[in-house]
Amino acid sequence: MVALLVFGMIAGAGALLLATGVDSQARVAERLDASAQLRRAHALLSADMAQAVARPTRGGPTGQRPAFAGGGAGPIALLVRAGWDNPGGDPRPNLQRVEYRVEGGRLMRLTAAALDGGEPGNPLVLVEGVRVATARYRADEGWRDVWDPVDPTLLPRAIEINLTLAGGRSLTQRFMVAA
Repeated sequence: MVALLVFGMIAGAGALLLATGVDSQARVAERLDASAQLRRAHALLSADMAQAVARPTRGGPTGQRPAFAGGGAGPIALLVRAGWDNPGGDPRPNLQRVEYRVEGGRLMRLTAAALDGGEPGNPLVLVEGVRVATARYRADEGWRDVWDPVDPTLLPRAIEINLTLAGGRSLTQRFMVAA
């Protein structure tokens, strides 16, 4: 009887240790996934902002989109970037229209196949669990909450993106534009 009691205590302790290890592994995997999402978002934002070009496009509600727009009720950033790879040699430019927006708690990157006209295709979800997203844009005279210059070819010098994630964690990143 004593041997069964000792065996039961050892088995219970072993099961508890195993459950704790499995829970810890699941939490580590979640944090690694969240970290990977943020690194991927940072890499894409950094590359897109650095390759922004002053090229307005046709389309949108006014008939013309500026080279860069963002803030207010619109997307975080709407821009045209250079350096779009074309490994297949398709008949298209190396410029690409890119849009960053937050919908349904997700930071997404949308791209359009055509600069002028066409609507963005399937979104690439970069970060899940975004509660609040704001952006500021650096102009010569200082930071602005909305980028809507009179000259549609003007680009901000930098963009600051603030994300409040699920769990209350806040993240602020700044990117040079057309550096």
